[in-house]
Amino acid sequence: MGTPHFGVSYWIDRLPRRRPAYPRYRGQNDVDVAIVGGGMAGCATAYALSTAGARVCLFEAARIGQGAIGSSTALVMQEPDVDFQDVLDAHGLRAARTIWRMTRRGALDFVAAIRRLRIP
Repeated sequence: MGTPHFGVSYWIDRLPRRRPAYPRYRGQNDVDVAIVGGGMAGCATAYALSTAGARVCLFEAARIGQGAIGSSTALVMQEPDVDFQDVLDAHGLRAARTIWRMTRRGALDFVAAIRRLRIP
């Protein structure tokens, strides 16, 4: 891998140059859920629903993970992007603690899924 260049995503630049291409989808598909968009939210939703037993079809116009998420800083937040005191004042102690615990759990679950799926 070379030196990062302006306008070139570090993450996308790390992918192999030759990647499989798939034909445009045509026809019908009997699924429980159709997801449009193969970014972080679309892929995570497809993964969660499929592991729960749903028949899922994910549609992406370009390449999976190469839109906004492919050019991001790829941070997985372990705490909400708001001060604890602000959440406490607005919603109370129980809700504030729950929000912090859920955000931390989400980050840990994300890392566990990456390892389980052997994503480099």
